[in-house]
Amino acid sequence: MMGMMMMIGVMEVRGMGVEFEIAKERVMHEKKGRMDLWVVKDFLKPDDAERLYDEFEKRWQEDMSSSSSSSSSSPKSWLYTTNIPGQNQKIRSNENVEERQKKALIALKKGVFAYSKYELDRTTKEFKQASQIFNDPQLLEAVSSMLSSKIVDTHDMFISCYRHNDFLNIHQDSSLGTFAFVLSLTKNWTAADGGLLRLFCNGYDHYSPSSSPPCRTVVPGFNTLSIFRVRPDTLDHDVTKVLSSTKHRYAVTGWWYEENANFSEWEKVEQRRQKGMYDEEL
Repeated sequence: MMGMMMMIGVMEVRGMGVEFEIAKERVMHEKKGRMDLWVVKDFLKPDDAERLYDEFEKRWQEDMSSSSSSSSSSPKSWLYTTNIPGQNQKIRSNENVEERQKKALIALKKGVFAYSKYELDRTTKEFKQASQIFNDPQLLEAVSSMLSSKIVDTHDMFISCYRHNDFLNIHQDSSLGTFAFVLSLTKNWTAADGGLLRLFCNGYDHYSPSSSPPCRTVVPGFNTLSIFRVRPDTLDHDVTKVLSSTKHRYAVTGWWYEENANFSEWEKVEQRRQKGMYDEEL
């Protein structure tokens, strides 16, 4: 386990400030087996992290109020997101939420790839602000220096809200980028609340789960960025089921491309599925 790398400077992105001073005491780097993990504390400026959290929470409360006072066809900022079990094809819709979550939980119990969560609509100003931050060339340059790897693009990202019983089953993400990142914007979270990011350094045995425990478990910490390599060595990881019935787990998640990354045609199709792009050709 070691701290590493420093970048200097502060950037403003349409009202959002990203501190590029990443002092070594704020960075934890751990490499074990297939896992190559960086955890950066206080990634955003404190006021910006608080602002994003408040706006996420405000939109959630507005959605819940709208659901209870008007028809189900009312516009929603947060879209309930599941997948076709065993596939990475997203379904974003606030229809039949309870039924879809039950199916997702059955898939989880059977060990089939599935997830249950809410994602923020990509047309919202909060999503656009976050997208500008994570796609900014200066940020990519700073991250490249920290990772000692040239990052050239953000493939995709989403903003999620996990509530009671939401989860993301074990998967690898190797077709989606070189590095995965997760910015936690969750407050006062403990391990007892669930929703933990687990990394399996030596792979995961679906036929004998007890024989392949996670080597690292990350408890969501407010304004903490986790980065881990998912390619070329695959890294099994998941988000455990949220146990708290009163808290929401907010996060910005995405993938960065390394320079000269080569993806097969099949992987490019998977990338489109992950983005929720369902053209007729798919």
